Amino acid sequence: MKKYTQVYQPTRREKEVLELISQGFSNSEITEKLLIHPSTLHTHLTNLYDKYNLSNTQSEKSVIRTRLALRYLQETGRLEEEIKC
Repeated sequence: MKKYTQVYQPTRREKEVLELISQGFSNSEITEKLLIHPSTLHTHLTNLYDKYNLSNTQSEKSVIRTRLALRYLQETGRLEEEIKC
């Protein structure tokens, strides 16, 4: 797994993927919404797992997706808003 020393900034497309994950969309729903091939989504997810230092071999995929969504919501300052609701 790669170690990133700089603050990671997701690309525009990765942000779109993160946004949809945080809203609870499945992989197939994400590919339909973004009009991308499943292998393209897999590449985005693999890059995000690496850049957020999450290993998809350590836990079940649902746990990893939840951690990814939580980190994204925290970075965007929306985690506190979600908890208040």
